[in-house]
Amino acid sequence: MMKKLLPSLFALALIASACGASEEQKAEEQKSNEEQVDKKVDEVMNQLEESAAEVEDAVPDSAATEDGHEGHNHGEDGHEGQNH
Repeated sequence: MMKKLLPSLFALALIASACGASEEQKAEEQKSNEEQVDKKVDEVMNQLEESAAEVEDAVPDSAATEDGHEGHNHGEDGHEGQNH
């Protein structure tokens, strides 16, 4: 009777190990996908930060030369550099 059970037990063991391996592979694939997404997010964030820095550099230059007065407001009441 034991000889009849051995092939069945062997087949069940193979099936169980195959299922376990595929779950490990799925977990590894998911981890790999998450790492790829994290890298892509980091790239996009770096690009956004670079763009923001470029905009910040450009905005003060255009504001300072917009009216040719280096950004000062010379009001009629004699207060220089103060905006009311």
